[in-house]
Amino acid sequence: MKIPKPPVANPTKPRYVPPPGACDAHCHVFGPPEQFPYAEGRPYTPSEPAPKARLAALHRHLGLSRAVIVQATPHGTDNAAMLDAIAASGGAYRGVALVAGDIDDRGLQALHDGGVRAARFNFVKHLGGAPDPAYFERTVQRVQALGWHVELHFDAQDIGACADMLNALPVPFVIDHMG
Repeated sequence: MKIPKPPVANPTKPRYVPPPGACDAHCHVFGPPEQFPYAEGRPYTPSEPAPKARLAALHRHLGLSRAVIVQATPHGTDNAAMLDAIAASGGAYRGVALVAGDIDDRGLQALHDGGVRAARFNFVKHLGGAPDPAYFERTVQRVQALGWHVELHFDAQDIGACADMLNALPVPFVIDHMG
């Protein structure tokens, strides 16, 4: 399996200056693991932490004022690191959560109140493959009631085989990592 590279320690400042309100539409936070432990059985472990302060510093460096933090698999369905980063952003960040199959309505509402506006589903083989269809359908219906969209992580070659499922979704969707 391919392990993601660590964040660049000293990124260069691009010549391009983003417009006011520019948004990083897909980023992650990792740890720090002593505060936000990684999930047991995770498919990979980040080579080094990339906590909220590092993400905020990168955004300032690049001139980005808003962001969407997408929950990555090392933390599993424990969205605490992402929610902490959203809370520290002063309203500049929103989130995309990995939603536990046993989450109750209060838990979903807490994610919403914390700034989450979408549920992410991994269909990527090296991250476990497609979710259980009953869980997927049930969760899509539940997040629809909150006005959320869904974010779908596919291997590019598998998207076509899922066309019927995509066309039937009752909510807007984003196919991530396809920018």
